[in-house]
Amino acid sequence: MKSILGWDLGNQNFRLVLGTQTKDFKPQILAVLERPSGGLTKGAVVDYEEFVQAADRVLEELKSLGYSPKHIFINVAGPHSNIKVTKGMIGVSRADNEISEFDIEQLIQKCQEVNLTHNKTILHIIPREYAVDDLRGIKDPVGMHGIKLELESVLVEGFLPNIKTISKAFNELKKKVETMVFTPLAGSRSSLSKKQQEVGVALVDLGAESTSLAVFEDGKLLTANSFPIGANHITHDLAIISEHAERVAVMYAGRIMELAPTDKLFKNTRHPYTIGLIKSMPEKKGISLKPIAGFIPSPGSYPSGCKFSDRCELATGECRVKEPELVKIAEDHFARCVKALK
Repeated sequence: MKSILGWDLGNQNFRLVLGTQTKDFKPQILAVLERPSGGLTKGAVVDYEEFVQAADRVLEELKSLGYSPKHIFINVAGPHSNIKVTKGMIGVSRADNEISEFDIEQLIQKCQEVNLTHNKTILHIIPREYAVDDLRGIKDPVGMHGIKLELESVLVEGFLPNIKTISKAFNELKKKVETMVFTPLAGSRSSLSKKQQEVGVALVDLGAESTSLAVFEDGKLLTANSFPIGANHITHDLAIISEHAERVAVMYAGRIMELAPTDKLFKNTRHPYTIGLIKSMPEKKGISLKPIAGFIPSPGSYPSGCKFSDRCELATGECRVKEPELVKIAEDHFARCVKALK
């Protein structure tokens, strides 16, 4: 049986699943790999040779395991991906007005008649709902009767230069990319049930350098997107934050302790934990840093009052009894501390 390779092009890691179909038409997993990627930043190829070499290393490892798949399915996101809602309408083709698969194909083709810039291409057309004459909210009109057939769909645009670069790289490695799937949709297909999509759900996939989002309700895709920010942007190193972030949320034990624009946070620091983090920042060579005393409590053993009270030099009896609210102390500046307003 033909084997198919699913390949997740992560900015930090490649993740691969090789599968096939048994004689009784059941899926069978042959191999699963996770290996460091290369040449990618925020979903885009930024170093072609490094990307090709990293992909080649993974394919060589698969070959050493006895597998050499020719057909690859990959995810794409990267810069300038976009979705838009499109609508199309046709007359039913058959003389008896019964809607056929041919009508569906013609209607989907109609929805693709949109103006694209020279650097965009269509990745997907995803039907939201059909309408037969005046009857709307139809999920599958095949077999129904009507004169006019309409479709509201979601069109996913991909960034053509990046897509061509990825295809070229795999062609160079003598592999054929069968399908490219928009990253948020790839995640939803593998993680969400039909019932979840009916009830309403938002799927967030937090990667190293990018985050994808897909929102469903009533079984329909409402929106999907990919953002150039990921887990690498979450840090307790305020020195990094001061150079890159416009707004900062300082968290401790699952709670936001202080929230403010970066300049306000450093000029008018109000929470003891934030103060401790700033004091632990290296400013000059040879300076003696002052670490925050104590240890972060494990989940389930947090103090009953303020979660930072066991490590706070300013904690009082009130702090250890009642957890403070996140209060506004200035315009666009919030802190979770009983002393913040004093």
